[in-house]
Amino acid sequence: MFTVAKCFGRSEKREGDFLNLKDAEKYIQDNLLKDIELKVPATYRIYEGADQVAERTQKDVVLPSVTSFDSGSESSAQGKGSEQIFSPSPLPTSPRPPGIPQNWKTVPKDDQKDDKKR
Repeated sequence: MFTVAKCFGRSEKREGDFLNLKDAEKYIQDNLLKDIELKVPATYRIYEGADQVAERTQKDVVLPSVTSFDSGSESSAQGKGSEQIFSPSPLPTSPRPPGIPQNWKTVPKDDQKDDKKR
């Protein structure tokens, strides 16, 4: 009987018991793929009784031929140089109800100032 344990740093958690080594390896492979997607560092150990038979880390994972999370990260890394930079519009874009002029602040013209002084 084989026992699988998941290790986080110094702590170790028992995951399950398996009758043969192939089933234990498949279980570890599936869980390591999930851990890679979640970016959780973990190590799995296989024990037969009290003896450690194998230890698997994320470096030992054989990735499937078609992975959606790898292709997305490569394309996003390449496109970072071509992103648009935010630049605000020089035109006023605030919504206004009908009938309100665009510029409600009136500035007196030079001719009007001269008329008032006379």
